[in-house]
Amino acid sequence: MKEISGALNILLADMFVLYLKTKNFHWHVSGPHFRDYHLLLDEQSAQIFATTDDVAERARKVGGTTLSSIGHIARLQRVLDNDADFVTPQDMLAELHDDTKQLVAHMRVTHGICEEHGDCATTSFLENWIDDAERRVWFLFEASGARAERRAAHPLSAVGRGEPERTPEEIGPRPQVATQSTAPIMFAGTNRVGDIARAPATSPLSCRGKTTKRASMTNMKP
Repeated sequence: MKEISGALNILLADMFVLYLKTKNFHWHVSGPHFRDYHLLLDEQSAQIFATTDDVAERARKVGGTTLSSIGHIARLQRVLDNDADFVTPQDMLAELHDDTKQLVAHMRVTHGICEEHGDCATTSFLENWIDDAERRVWFLFEASGARAERRAAHPLSAVGRGEPERTPEEIGPRPQVATQSTAPIMFAGTNRVGDIARAPATSPLSCRGKTTKRASMTNMKP
């Protein structure tokens, strides 16, 4: 079980670093989307911090020890600190997105270690933590506008081909789709027009655009 507690402690160190980085960006974000980003990062940091206690307790439950100091975190962390004086909002979101995505990958590796040792309780916890982290990755990806950038870079898009995107006014109104006209059905052998069923003008039952066999016979000369 020492391998499991060791893997959990490395995850825990990464979570503490990611928590503090998320709080750092929460405190220092600015710009026109300040409120949205400020609240998003506050929500995510709270979720990360809430997970740290469960991770530490799992390490203790399997018979190991856990983190004891900031120095201990610094020795184990894989997530890098960001001490820059200024970071743009988009760079904040992009960095947190990449860090969280990498954290998910490390969680999957730890999940495999727990499976090898038959620790189903820790694997169950990890599956929940992975799901929570993947949700954070999703939110950060969408909030950062990465999808729009990917779309613009696509070779089949107008922007990807180096062409400016056209406005709806430049594109113009959408063409109207022509609807197929209908015509009354002529019942075979009679001159009565059906008043229940109607068929398209191109239907073989239609009298429009087609001379019926009966009509052609009446016009025949003796």
